[in-house]
Order: sequence, then C-alpha cells, then structure tokens
Amino acid sequence: MTGESGSMSAFDIAVLGVLAISAAFAFWRGFTTEALSLVSWGGAVALALFVFPWTREWTQSLIKPEWLADFGTLLISFVVIFLILRWLADKLGERVRESRLGPVDRMFGAIFGMIRGLIVISAIYLLFDYFVRPREEPDWIADAKTGAMVKYSAQLMRGLAERGEKSPDIDDLTRRARDMLPSLRERSVQDSAPAKETAYRDEQRQWLDGLLERIESASGKSGSDTSAADKGK
Repeated sequence: MTGESGSMSAFDIAVLGVLAISAAFAFWRGFTTEALSLVSWGGAVALALFVFPWTREWTQSLIKPEWLADFGTLLISFVVIFLILRWLADKLGERVRESRLGPVDRMFGAIFGMIRGLIVISAIYLLFDYFVRPREEPDWIADAKTGAMVKYSAQLMRGLAERGEKSPDIDDLTRRARDMLPSLRERSVQDSAPAKETAYRDEQRQWLDGLLERIESASGKSGSDTSAADKGK
C-alpha cells in the first residue's frame, strides 16, 4: 500500500499495529500491573545498587577479576529483585482486576498501552532520523496519515531530552558556590568594617561625654566649696 489518498502506507500499518498490540496487552494486564511493572525496573536498579556494597567483597573473594565479580553481582541482584517486584506487581494487579475496579483498571490500562506504544514508535523514529539522516523523507513516511502524530511526539521527546541536557549540573553549581565564598567573605568584612568604626566612634563619644560631665560636676563642687570657705572667713 502506498501513500495514495484514502489508503494507508506501510508506516501507518506499522504504527497502528504497535499501538493495537501495546493497548491490547495493557488492557489484558490492567493499569495497576503495567504501572507497577514499570516501577519494578527502577526499583530493581535502585535496590541492586543499594545492596552492592554488602555483597561486593564476598563475590570478589569468589570470582576473579574484580570487574567481573562486580558485574555479576549487579546483574544477579538486579534480576532477583526485579523478579520479586514483578511477582508482587502481578499479584496486586490480579487482585485489582478481580475487584469492582477491574473494568476501570483495564480501561486505563489500554490508554497506558497506547501511550507506551506511541513512545516506542517515536523513539524508533528519532533513532532512524539520527543515524540514517535521509536527505529527503521517504514517501512512505511523508504520505503517512499517522506521520504528523509520530513527528509531533518525537519532537516533544527531543525537546525534553535537550532541556535535560541544558539543565544546570549540581556539581557545577556546587563548584561555583565554593569559588564565590572567598569574595563573599571579603565583601562581608568590608561591609562590616564601617559598622565597627561607627560603633567604635560612638563608644569614644559616649566616654568623652561622660568624662566632660564628671569634670563639670567636679569643677562645680570645687567652686561651691571655695565660695563657702570665703564666706566663712
């Protein structure tokens, strides 16, 4: 089938086939199972890295070289943890499917499957465009009815990836903050110096005022004593 008006191209058939298979599979398994299965991948990676320091020394004592022991430890830990998490996801998803929420769970599962299928197709399109880099888009893609949808989702994925690359690096921000500390300290010292000088001048002024008051009071007393002595004479 070519891209003639009113007909589907091979690209359309492939896209609709992937969407239908992914949606049907997710409808059968349910949204809960599909979502928890997706979480199982990330959870297995995190837990495998978490237990790696405790199992590394033991496996290195049994397997040589050390890089092979580390690789085997991570791989076995990931597989074991992933299978356990998948089993829990299947059991929980089965209970949800058998409950009153079963139809809703399957409906959302089908939607999830279509989105997943579209992401897979868009990723394949991006890989094709990156590695093949055709001068002109093939007719079976340009004339496809689903081509605009795939291109739009692919552009969204590319934009998210570029935004992630342009995000500030934490290490770079930490390094910049560390480099700025000396200048900030010097500035704070310079800013605090006038305040200290002002406080010092205020203390001197208060001390001088007090000294003058004591001198005046002392002179006043001596004057009164002298006048009293003159009157006595």
